[in-house]
Amino acid sequence: MKITVIYGTNRTEKSSTYNIAQQFLAELACGDLVTEFHLPKDMPNFCTGCFACFSDNTKCPHYTYIKPIADAMQNADLIIITAPVYVFHAPGQVKALLDHFGYQWMGHKPNPRMFHKQALVITTAARAGMRHTVKDVQHSLDW
Repeated sequence: MKITVIYGTNRTEKSSTYNIAQQFLAELACGDLVTEFHLPKDMPNFCTGCFACFSDNTKCPHYTYIKPIADAMQNADLIIITAPVYVFHAPGQVKALLDHFGYQWMGHKPNPRMFHKQALVITTAARAGMRHTVKDVQHSLDW
């Protein structure tokens, strides 16, 4: 199985969300190919809303960052997105990444290779907000 993991922050050892993902991978991956990305390091730019991706996604000004992530997601059997709760929602860097894939939403240019992907959203919070955070990510994955 091919697994792509997108970590919602650069935090690792001191991050509960990261450590839960690592535990999941330790149980599931068993030698499988795991491709990992850390936000914002691996995709530091906000979508500028230029709509270049709607006609040709290679025209996105952030294409060099988006392409490896898009390729890994398309080739994955399982996509894992970790998103710790920041003020009751997904961190801005997670939203910034998901915005770059808006051109693939069902109302625009749906990508049939993504229709049957399995996804896991891992989130943690000090108190509340996990439902909102999961919904933020789920909406992008569903559409």
